[in-house]
Amino acid sequence: MDTSSTLLGPTKNQKSILYLSFATIGLIGGYFATGIVKWIIGLSWIPYHQSFELVNKVLLKIQSLSGDWSAIILAIIGACLGLFLAFLCIEEILRANISDQEIVIYKDDHTYAISKDEIQHVFLDEKELVIVDLNGHELLRETHHHKEKVVEDAFVFHRYPWEQGDPYEKEFQLWTAKTKEVSNAVHALMKAREKALEDKNDEEARELRKGLADLNIVVRTRGTKQYWRFAMRHTEHSA
Repeated sequence: MDTSSTLLGPTKNQKSILYLSFATIGLIGGYFATGIVKWIIGLSWIPYHQSFELVNKVLLKIQSLSGDWSAIILAIIGACLGLFLAFLCIEEILRANISDQEIVIYKDDHTYAISKDEIQHVFLDEKELVIVDLNGHELLRETHHHKEKVVEDAFVFHRYPWEQGDPYEKEFQLWTAKTKEVSNAVHALMKAREKALEDKNDEEARELRKGLADLNIVVRTRGTKQYWRFAMRHTEHSA
């Protein structure tokens, strides 16, 4: 292991396999696209029937314009789409460069650093990597795609305060509209976030999490259920 920093993220081999797999599937799917779509249209129980009929018209148009080359052209288009999807999948994977001084996070085209001096706890909560600051606020809660032992070893190697589970586990409470301990402003944000989770709007849910943090509330999600706790002050935690 490199003593200067450790990179958590997909390796070059993993990226190559992903690109090759998606491109191959796209290539085959594109080559046989006309036959596949015609077969799907013949199945009356398939939903979005009109959408497949529209796709079929587009494929027939391409076939009429390109003649015998249509299958090859569609195969090339399919391979390109496969490569693009592989790129999107790789961008979705959480990457972190861990050194003795800081953690640099790469996610969704964003890059930001967290200094070791800011960190009180690092742990895994199911499939999420969580970093908590000195006041009990979560600096990071993101899904990871790595083996748990690999993640733990990387942080321990660079002497981060690794925890076996969430130190605040017992403080989380299920939020409902009848929760009395929080303000109306918190209820409004939690209700909006509940709707975002139901709509699978991850970006909106993430922004609302930040709004709750500004109100001293830490929230985590289990399905569409939300659990909350107050962020602890450093003085309270030390007492």
